Amino acid sequence: MFFAAFRTEISSRALLGGWLGISGIAALTGPFGSYLVVGFPPRLAFWLIQIGIGVVTTAAIRVAVRDVIGIKDFLTGAILTALLATCVLIVQFSSFIAAVYGDMIPTLPGWFEMALEIFTVSLGLCILRETQLIPPVPVPVPLPEVVVDTGTDTETKVQPRLAGRLEPDMRGTLISISVRDHYVDVRTDKGRSSLLLRLSDAIDETAPIDGAQVHRSHWVAWEAVQAVERKGDKVLLRLSDGDPIPVSRNYRVKLEARGLI
Repeated sequence: MFFAAFRTEISSRALLGGWLGISGIAALTGPFGSYLVVGFPPRLAFWLIQIGIGVVTTAAIRVAVRDVIGIKDFLTGAILTALLATCVLIVQFSSFIAAVYGDMIPTLPGWFEMALEIFTVSLGLCILRETQLIPPVPVPVPLPEVVVDTGTDTETKVQPRLAGRLEPDMRGTLISISVRDHYVDVRTDKGRSSLLLRLSDAIDETAPIDGAQVHRSHWVAWEAVQAVERKGDKVLLRLSDGDPIPVSRNYRVKLEARGLI
């Protein structure tokens, strides 16, 4: 699941634009005295590589913070991501700039200056990704029936309308839908996609999948429920992708009706 989410993260046009834009600005301005000692082409090549490493690293840390550590709040997650990215990248950045420019720059930047630069850029990339500066999510379109070959015979399935909003390679078996700020994270057996959509509207587009809302922030497909776990007064659903989904007290009657608790 981490690698699927990471692939979605780095495929964002917002991050691509951020990488090219920040690299171009750095090449034009020539920070750390590089403007005076090297020409534009080598400066551009240097910053394309350096910012590219930073973009990929920040994206990986962002996915880990959100999906592995489980921090869903945007501001907390963005600050933690930027701090971790700074810790990871500052050694690489200082080593790289020293190796490339060497003695050409009289005074190399200090650690504090580099850390501030890296933190600012990483935080900016998080904000840029969150604002989803990409073309609007496509309006769902009617989907054809999908014929699934089970080996001995075939089974015909109709995908939910919600699948029309997902990238083609993410249109797998629907597992869960979760709220994240103004977005919903739609999980299938192909990975995770984020949509600018209300949970209630996303749920309306799940038919004919048999599922239910089990928390004010979560909907699950019953077929994806692998186990029910209790931790004190808390009830969790363990889904087929390994994700634990909390069940609110007000929704436990749905589990009782299905004989799950």
